[in-house]
Amino acid sequence: MITALEKYKKRNARYKLLLKKQQKGVNSISTLPLVIFVLVLVILIETYRLKRFYLFEIVILIAIVLFCYLAYLQKNTENRKKSTAALCEINETSIKRLKGGWIHFEDTGEDFIDENHNYSYDLDIFGKGSLFRWINTAYTYIGRQCLKQIFTEKPQNEQKIYDRQSAVKELEQKVYFRQKLELEGKIMLNNKQNPKELFLWAKKISNHILKNRVVWFLRSLSILLRKSTPILYRWVVNFV
Repeated sequence: MITALEKYKKRNARYKLLLKKQQKGVNSISTLPLVIFVLVLVILIETYRLKRFYLFEIVILIAIVLFCYLAYLQKNTENRKKSTAALCEINETSIKRLKGGWIHFEDTGEDFIDENHNYSYDLDIFGKGSLFRWINTAYTYIGRQCLKQIFTEKPQNEQKIYDRQSAVKELEQKVYFRQKLELEGKIMLNNKQNPKELFLWAKKISNHILKNRVVWFLRSLSILLRKSTPILYRWVVNFV
């Protein structure tokens, strides 16, 4: 039976090979715009020489479409290359963890150290050489907070413990799923940012927009009343 270490080494080798192929693809795509530009320029010159001016717009339109497609293709290839590189790092990290290199991992969870907690401080749950440093694979703010809660908060009941053990046992065999999930957190922009800041900003913006809408409504109502009052007055006078 293949061991976990061998499995990670095999996956790492496969992703490194894929990364090389993707790099070649990026290099090839990056040279295509210049080739297309030269080709289009030659065609335009030849078209002008033959005085077939009606082809100018068609050639330029085709060139624009090709350039847009190449830009999309290059961006897509670079994103896939970025994901593959991140998967290589994930597998290398897993190999280091199994070989004892986790002691040098950057995230120690020191920001979660609480000397007044019942057991986390005495058992070195967080900090250098801690359990958190050993098993943590979370890259997002919420992910780290969830792991911290698992370590420091008492489960609601005994069944909760069994459910967690079953989940760990199930995920043990789903390497692709685990690494895909880890990848999404790793490549996410501003993954360490506290979402509360975003919520506060959104609330502030919402209040500002609401305030502007109220002001706009009152101004519009004022203009409407100012315009309609003379008309209404004349209508009442004529009616009387």
